[in-house]
Parts: sequence; C-alpha cells; structure tokens
Amino acid sequence: MGWIYDGLDVDVKNRKYTDRELFMRIIKKLVPHKKPFFLLVTMVITSTIISLVDPLILATSLNSIKNKDYEKAILYGIIYFCLYILLFVVYFVNNYANAKMTPYFMVDLREGVFNKMQEQDLKFFDENRSGRLTARVGSDAADTAIVIGLLSAFSGSFLIIFVSIVILYSISIRLALMVSLIVPFVIIITMIFRKLARKYSANFRKTIANVNASIAESIDGIQIAKSYGREKEVADKFDTVNQDNYKTGLKFFTLMIFIFPTLDILLVISIFVIVTQGGEFAIQNQYGLDSTSLYLFIVYINRFFFPLMAMSTFFSQLQAGYSSYERLAVIEDSVPRVNANPGGLVIEDFKGEIKFENITFGYDDNDPVLVDFNLTIKPGEKLAIVGHTGAGKTTITNIISRFYEFQQGKVLVDGHDIRTLDLKEFRKNLGYVQQDPFLFALTVEQNIRYGNQDATSDELEKAIQAVHADEFIQYLPNGLSTEVGERGSRLSTGQRQLVCFARALLADPKILILDEATSAIDAYTETIIQEALEVLFKDRTSIIIAHRLSTIVNSDRIIVMDHGKIIEEGSHDALMAKGGKYQELYETYFKHQALEAGN
Repeated sequence: MGWIYDGLDVDVKNRKYTDRELFMRIIKKLVPHKKPFFLLVTMVITSTIISLVDPLILATSLNSIKNKDYEKAILYGIIYFCLYILLFVVYFVNNYANAKMTPYFMVDLREGVFNKMQEQDLKFFDENRSGRLTARVGSDAADTAIVIGLLSAFSGSFLIIFVSIVILYSISIRLALMVSLIVPFVIIITMIFRKLARKYSANFRKTIANVNASIAESIDGIQIAKSYGREKEVADKFDTVNQDNYKTGLKFFTLMIFIFPTLDILLVISIFVIVTQGGEFAIQNQYGLDSTSLYLFIVYINRFFFPLMAMSTFFSQLQAGYSSYERLAVIEDSVPRVNANPGGLVIEDFKGEIKFENITFGYDDNDPVLVDFNLTIKPGEKLAIVGHTGAGKTTITNIISRFYEFQQGKVLVDGHDIRTLDLKEFRKNLGYVQQDPFLFALTVEQNIRYGNQDATSDELEKAIQAVHADEFIQYLPNGLSTEVGERGSRLSTGQRQLVCFARALLADPKILILDEATSAIDAYTETIIQEALEVLFKDRTSIIIAHRLSTIVNSDRIIVMDHGKIIEEGSHDALMAKGGKYQELYETYFKHQALEAGN
C-alpha cells in the first residue's frame, strides 16, 4: 500500500507550510475579490451588532413595563421589530454576497492551479497520479473556497465574544469572574480539538484523494482487468482504499460530534452557577442585580459561549480548508525542471539539425538511461532508431521534444543550445505521433486542426487525403463533424492513428517524430499510407522509432541502441552485411514482415 502515500499528498508530520503562511496566501488571493468580501464582512458585523443590541432593547422594554411606562415599552417594541426586519435584509445580502463570491473565488483558484499544471514537464505527471491531480483541481479547490465564509464568520464571532465579555462585566463583575473560571477549560479543549482536527482532517482528505485515484486507475485499466479476469482483485483493491476512507472519516466526524457535548457541559455548569448564585443576589437585590439584569446576564452568557463553541468547529473546518489548500499550494509552488524560457531565442530559418553532445539523462537522477551520449542528426535526414525495449529510443525523442530536462551535456538545434530557445516557439516546429494515438473529445476536424488552427479548408482536405483518412471519414455519421468520444473511443485504433498522422501533416513541422506510430496500423493500411509517409518525411528532419520493417529500410540512416548507447549505425543493407545486432533484431522482429510483404 506504499504507493498510496506518494505524490502531492501532504504528510501531517512533515508539512511544508504553517497555518500563518496558508492564511496569508489565501488572503492574498482575496485581493481581486476585496469588494464582495468587504460587503460579506460588513453584513456579518452588522448582523452581529443587531444580535448584541436586541437583548438590551428587550430588557429595557421589560423595565418600562415593570415601571408602567407603556409608551416607552411600545416604542422599544417597535424598535425591536424594526431591528429584526433589518436583520432579515442583512441576512439576505450576506447570503447573496457569499453565494456570489465563493464560487468566483473557487473558479479563479481552479483556473490558477490548472494553468500551473499546464506549465509542468512530464516528470511532474510521472510523479503524480492523474486521479490525485483531478481531486486537487476539483474537490480541494471547492474545500478551500469554504475558508472564505469561515473568515467572514470568524470576524462576527470574535466581535460577539469581545462585546459579550464587556457587557457581562458591566452587569456583574462577581458573576463575570465566575464565568471566567470556566473559559480556560473551554480554550484548552478547543486547542486540543484544533490539533486533533488538523491531523484527522489531513488524513481524511488524503484518503479521499486515494479513492479518486483508485477510481481513475480502475477505469483507465478496465479493459486490461477484464481481459485477465482480475475484476475481483480491482474491486478488493478499491475496497481497501474505500474502507480506509471510511475509517479516517469516522474518526474525523466522531471528533466533530464529540466537541459540542463537551462544551455544552461547561455551558450548563456556567448557567447553573449563575442561576444559583445570581438568583440569590437578585432576590436580595445585592450588587445591583435584579431579575432583569440577571436575565440579561444569562442571555449574554449564551451569546458569549455560542460563538466560542462555534469557533471550535471553525478550527476543524478551517484546518480542512488549510489541508486542501496546502495540496494546491504544492502545485502552485512546483517549478518545472524544463524552463519554458518565454522570450528566448526563436530560430527564424529553421532547418532541423540536432546534435547531442555528451548528454547524461535519467528519469531518476540516480539511474541514468543515457551517459555521455553523442548523436548528430542532419537537416532533412530520415533517421530510424531500433533496439530492444528500454534501450533508450523514446528517451532520445523525449529530450528533443523537451518533455524532460537532461542532467548534463548539450543539445544543439541548428547550432543553438536548446535550453536558450523559446520552448513554445520551438515546439511549433515539432510534429509528434505516438504509439498510443490520443484524440480529444472533439470532432474529427477539430482533432486534425489541433496543431494548426489557421489551416485553410483546402490544406485540411489535402492532409486528410495524403494519409488516406478520407477513406473512413466519408463513412462516419457526420463526416468531419463526427464527435470522436473520450480519447477517440468511437474510432478504431487504426482510424485514430490516421487522424494523428493527418494532424501532424497539417501542422507542417520541421522535425517529425514517429514513436512506433505505425505499430497500431494493420499491414493493409500501412501499405496504403507508405506513399503518404514519404510525403510527410520530405524536407523534414524525421526521427522514426519503429517496429515495422517498411518504415526502417527506407531510412537514410539506422542507429541501433542498446542500454543507452549507439552500438551500430548505417543503412539497412550495410548493417545486414555487417551481421551484428541489427541483423539479430531483423531476424527476430522484422524478417517475418518482409515475408508477409512478399506473399
């Protein structure tokens, strides 16, 4: 189960941010929303003042009745009624401001975190599972937004506590001192609860992320699970994660439920003491106490204790918000290893020469794939890379595409250090077709235009015909306007690959990378698009990682990789004549393809 606790999860015992740091960062994010937040706080304070004043008005009215001053009693009754009309308006405005501001804050927060993820290199996504990232942008942003309402409510609670203390002491110092003896116990219990709430809240949020990650993984791998009959194992694995979520949630919510009865006991003790002792003072009319002032004192004890008790749950909710935002803060502070270098060098006359000079690279810094690697790819050259799995073939294309940062050495593009280039502009010159053809949940046309939004209809049509994608598009329900579904699920693997070829061709890149891109295409379709591939390769630097003989034999040069090193290079005929590793690969992987082509 160790895989559960990696990535962006924040360890409770090893947190990166203090409460104060998180609080200041959230406040900073409130700046664009300062007007609605100020309105929210104003309404909370206004409602607080009304709730503090109304017992005084009611007590004054009772005194007026006791003194048979009915006109004054009626006047205060009218004022009391008007205050509650005002309170209704304040509550309405408060709820409206809160309903307006919280979603806006959440949307801005999500957008910021999502954009930050777009800046990351592939190392970041290797280290963090998609399910957890989904939870970060979704539920954690929503939970963080709750903090806004808590902060405004806290201002009102603090005001009630402060004013209530003043009023209690002004009514009776003796009774107020008695109440004060209980306050330290309330504070101690609240602090203990705060510490436990932080721990249990962080654990609970972590298990929610684990559940999301497990669901995402099981959905992505459902075909594999079914093909091997492992549905029960997948269900058992999810049940383990789900049960862990249940257990941590039970602890968290039990803690929240437990705090109120504990504080209620202290409140009951306070009221019992006040009624017993204060009642005797009021009966004997000692220390300026009468029945009305005793009534006021009891009312303000409730006014004092209620926000104090509410603040105990406030801390638990605040800690939940902090825990959620802390995980977002980790993303916000993530620095991509690959520098996008905006405003960097833009190669005007792009030719496509690529040089690897003493490159050392590993996906794990302690386990290099390439060591002192050197390779020169000439402009317009069609280079094929072959080798066993793990030899370093895809690593070469990942470095060229700047998906990962290399640890040592230089990569030169047209004589310029690749690190000095404006990454966005550089990638406009790259075309990349992967083994696993990925399409967005858009139409066929939108997927083809993805790399070149400004292409004309004529250019679009030529790209489609060049890869013979028109042969299946014409039979789709809505032709080019057909929705391909999530990840292109409504198309076959071969059809998705043809769309990817058309997309690459329409983008008209100077460097074309095919990473086993024809492996998903059947022999018949491959034969059809061979001519189109030659058109695709023309006047471009082409790098081909292939398991298909046809995409290798016509290459200008073939390099054979083994454990991150080039052990052989040359043309197909030259390498076959040499009788080395390439011939071995040919006999193992490619010879049967030649036989099939001859039949």
